Amino acid sequence: MAKIITRRRQWRHRFAKDYHNPLFDRQTTGGRVKIYLASAGLILLVLIYGLLTNAKFNLTNLEIKGNRKITTNQLWQLFNEQKQQNWLGLFKQENYFLFSSKKLSQKIINSLEVSQAEVEKKFPNQLKISLVERAISLKLRVGETGYYLDPKGLVFAKLPYTQLETGPALLVVDTTDELTLESSPLSAEMFAFIMGANRQLRQNGLEIVNFNLKELSDRDLKVITKEGWYVLLDVREDLVRQTNNLKLLLQNKLTERTNLQYIDLRFGDKIFYK
Repeated sequence: MAKIITRRRQWRHRFAKDYHNPLFDRQTTGGRVKIYLASAGLILLVLIYGLLTNAKFNLTNLEIKGNRKITTNQLWQLFNEQKQQNWLGLFKQENYFLFSSKKLSQKIINSLEVSQAEVEKKFPNQLKISLVERAISLKLRVGETGYYLDPKGLVFAKLPYTQLETGPALLVVDTTDELTLESSPLSAEMFAFIMGANRQLRQNGLEIVNFNLKELSDRDLKVITKEGWYVLLDVREDLVRQTNNLKLLLQNKLTERTNLQYIDLRFGDKIFYK
């Protein structure tokens, strides 16, 4: 009887030693994986935090190209304003990885007189800004206020008329209506006509002081010359025909213009002058 009991104990002992519960193995492996993932995630967070807080990656160098009238201080001010903004309430945007080039580009376009602004980050701490400033195609005076129009005929700046730049053609309008920025005060037809007239008349040797309209919607354009007399043009008539008629008249009949008051070219080949 004792011998049988001993064999049973040996069998139980061998069974207990050799048996492995698969469920226990899976639980152990899953726990290790979770620990590894948690450790890797923690290390990743530490690395990201280091990148976002390391002063080595703070944008401190600004390279600016294409600015003529816009000052470097104006661009630095916009740049610094955005740098101080928080990202998720935790980090300032001065960091290379957090700074939004697109937002700064849009801010420059909205705040300054530019038609294009490209902002590019250069690792690790440089920002490159390339500008295309809006060109002045036409100066406009309405009452005591001056405006600048770009090549599309849009108003992009407002200032006292006494501060208008010299150079571009000047249109004086007799009304006192206030214009809004980004508006088109002139019809596309009138704007193109004025630009063409300015170019062709100057090519013909005529020195122009300014153009004049009684109202912005007027169809009759007055051209004031440096000699003191003026020309009347009709935007509905062919511009080349009117300027050619003027050129022939000045060359053949009106070589002496001391007492000349005006030349009216609005009626085709019927030219009136006094």
